[in-house]
Amino acid sequence: MDDVLLGIVLRRLDEFPLPEQTADLLLAAFDGEESLSAQLGGQAQPRSKAPDITTAPTPTGAYLQSLTVSGFRGIGPPATLTVTPRPGLTLVVGRNGSGKSSFAEALEVLLTGNLRRWEKLSAVWKQGWRSMHCPDQARITAEFLIEGAGPAKAQRIWPKGADFAGSTVTVQVAGEKQAGLERLGWRVTLEPVDPATGELITRTAS
Repeated sequence: MDDVLLGIVLRRLDEFPLPEQTADLLLAAFDGEESLSAQLGGQAQPRSKAPDITTAPTPTGAYLQSLTVSGFRGIGPPATLTVTPRPGLTLVVGRNGSGKSSFAEALEVLLTGNLRRWEKLSAVWKQGWRSMHCPDQARITAEFLIEGAGPAKAQRIWPKGADFAGSTVTVQVAGEKQAGLERLGWRVTLEPVDPATGELITRTAS
């Protein structure tokens, strides 16, 4: 039984109840083939007690307004990508080498402190994260519109000479004191966290 998946299903059933027979059939599937066959044959057996699972809360909705990057990957001097903050699909298009991947990777690093695609690559890739065109200034800044809170800015800065793990990150929501990434409430959604314990599955930079 996948306890994490079961926890998600139980939460959905609580929010959007199904007919009792349908719910019993769905949950019987989590108990295994024998329980499911018995349910289908009208010979239902008592289901296993559902585990006590704390599921992650739904993350706060937000829209990206802009992303400014300098000294990171293929971006040297400060460059800004501006997007319209509204529902729908946003496409960023451009020729090869124009910086699309660098912007995408910068946003991931800003919000998680890591790049998942590096996990299977050699250390050489991580050593080349600073831009050779602007090696002394490494900064990633994103502006968001957050539902129920308004404008917010997240920023990750590397001091001169700092390695990849040596950054500091701050979040400033309009009208509030400066805080860390936890203010956004996206940790469980963006990083590999065990929903039952709240602990990171993979260690990332702070």
